[in-house]
Amino acid sequence: MLKQIIAKCLEREDISFLIVGDGPAKPPLKQFIDEKGIASRVVMIDWVPHSQVANHISAADICILPREWTSFSPFTSPENILKVGEYLAVGKPVVVPRMGGFADAEFPIIPVEPAKMGQAVIDYLANPRPIPEGEHLTWSVSEARLREVYKSLGALS
Repeated sequence: MLKQIIAKCLEREDISFLIVGDGPAKPPLKQFIDEKGIASRVVMIDWVPHSQVANHISAADICILPREWTSFSPFTSPENILKVGEYLAVGKPVVVPRMGGFADAEFPIIPVEPAKMGQAVIDYLANPRPIPEGEHLTWSVSEARLREVYKSLGALS
């Protein structure tokens, strides 16, 4: 799905991507970038420590959560929620697939059909809007909330 989003967005000359992380999807994505000759507009950074994640998110105008429909689509995984929470904590709008808990979300979450995620990015960048005051979480507030949740679950001491 990320390949489709990139291909759609790169139809515009003023859009570029920063992809941070690692995993099994990275090699085919790197191959796609090399084959298309778009490495100057799609920068890939390997895994970074969590303490550096906010710095990379801050560089973005908008973030995306590229997920396709699966039999689990009515449910949202904790990984998805954490990623979106990180994006929102840094004050970024997020394009997400219209599924699970994101199906009826309101701005700064932008839920769309998965096949339309690239166009949603283009549309937002053509007409950006600020995140309403009071809805902008800070990174430290978000981190503190997550730590409390993890402690209550026994995952942190």
